[in-house]
Amino acid sequence: MPPLASSDFNNGGRKDTAMLCFTIIGNRFDKSMTIKAKEECVDAFMKLWAIYYYDFYDYPKCFDCLIQAQEITQDKHQVIVKCFKQPAYSI
Repeated sequence: MPPLASSDFNNGGRKDTAMLCFTIIGNRFDKSMTIKAKEECVDAFMKLWAIYYYDFYDYPKCFDCLIQAQEITQDKHQVIVKCFKQPAYSI
């Protein structure tokens, strides 16, 4: 996911558009994806988490985003850890 996309949406105050884009990216997850593509899916869910947490205070949705990101990292063959080490609030 290009870094420009998230900064454009968030700096422009278009959180709803950012949420739609991150949802589309995250929901494209498939177990046969490359590690890079899986990282992008996890990153999208983490950015969704940040928007729900800091802008909408929708904690059930926050939890859903974390669960979806965790499920991607629980792939039996590959584990993605670096996306969880990045601060999600820096979108």
